[in-house]
Amino acid sequence: MRRGTTMSRETGMRWLVFVVLLGVAMVNFAVVPNDPSDLEVVPRYGITRGFVLDWQDNAGNEDGFRIERSVNGGAWTPVPGAIAPNTVQFVDSFVPAADSDEVAYRVLAFNGDGDSGYSNQSLATTLEILWPLQDGSVCVV
Repeated sequence: MRRGTTMSRETGMRWLVFVVLLGVAMVNFAVVPNDPSDLEVVPRYGITRGFVLDWQDNAGNEDGFRIERSVNGGAWTPVPGAIAPNTVQFVDSFVPAADSDEVAYRVLAFNGDGDSGYSNQSLATTLEILWPLQDGSVCVV
């Protein structure tokens, strides 16, 4: 405002409200983690049925990850367990599926500001329990 000019009370109050709202918008913002990517799932061979999940951690501000699975196109359910920040691999040894079931997985990162979007979905098929033999073959149990 130029020296010697006046501002009406109404105009002054509008300006004050605008400045206060603008200041709040600039200071208070949430930063959710970036989405994980490149999820790959492969069956785990050995004594227990399971899968090994590998993904790309694209966030530097996550508090951890959540994994969900779907068996044969059913509802998505959380995989139990806490997955720490900066983790890029998880072994799911408690898969509630029968032989030859298709199991899909997806991963998200989370922090105090919210959840990222989901990673890509990755699908694998459960296998019978396999025992590796010395000759390089496997025994199906």
